[in-house]
Amino acid sequence: MENIINKNIRLQNKGIDELDSWSWMLKKAQIKLLTAYNKKDIELADEISKEIDFIQKQVIRLTN
Repeated sequence: MENIINKNIRLQNKGIDELDSWSWMLKKAQIKLLTAYNKKDIELADEISKEIDFIQKQVIRLTN
């Protein structure tokens, strides 16, 4: 999860606000998850699912 947080910080440093950066990362993670499912890579899909869960929690935190 540290990599995800660092990536979000880099996006914020480029001028993107926090919610937009988490939303962008969620979209990218969902695309990667679909690709992993299509390749039937269960381990990668599981890892990406955990990333998506974390990102969704961050989006919820910012919208409440």
